[in-house]
Amino acid sequence: SNLETAKRDSVKLQPLDAGVLLRALAISWVVLNHSLSEAELSFSIGGGMSFLLFYSGYSFAQFSLSTNNLQVVQKSIFQGIKRFLIPSLILLAISFAWKQDYDLLQVLHVSNFLTKEKLAFFPLWYVQVIIQIYLILFIVLSLPGLMSVISRWNIAASLVFTAISIILIKYFEFNYITDNRLPWFYIWLFTLGWVVFFLTRSPDEDLRFRKIIASCVLIAAAAYAYWPH
Repeated sequence: SNLETAKRDSVKLQPLDAGVLLRALAISWVVLNHSLSEAELSFSIGGGMSFLLFYSGYSFAQFSLSTNNLQVVQKSIFQGIKRFLIPSLILLAISFAWKQDYDLLQVLHVSNFLTKEKLAFFPLWYVQVIIQIYLILFIVLSLPGLMSVISRWNIAASLVFTAISIILIKYFEFNYITDNRLPWFYIWLFTLGWVVFFLTRSPDEDLRFRKIIASCVLIAAAAYAYWPH
């Protein structure tokens, strides 16, 4: 009957946007890892914060880089900083009040350059790193003509950014004081998000092939960055 047909149509599954899926996976990954740590189990699943950085880059490419407008990109960067900074400062104030202590470097979000110790109740290093990455990108993307290059050759430019970022981290020795929680060790994850976005959202017809290439890029980049040398 028409009623039954209407019911079937109403429950028809809709395609899930890749950005929504990535965000859900990233948040779930972080929550699961911290839950396992709190349970004091003999194993954990690391990499949740890395996944969040990757998704942040994917989202930045989707909503900012695609516009080919430097003013829009700069505004997006400042909005991103504000989105992380304001809640972080509020939580820091609560943490300082609870512990009756204070750290100006944490307020300025630069303490990750000197130590991995913190007074905050939350992983402050992630907020510090993402803010510092935004500031680095603000400077780099403001270079004359660079946005035009990214707009015209977005996949190639994103691959170059990621390759340079991965190569650079090999020139920095592991820092046990900071536990390597520094922007130049993580910016490759952010730009890798650009690569995957532009590969999977290209208007070309051979989208399946591009998705395969994106998967290979992810695997190769992760293997090179994390494999001991």
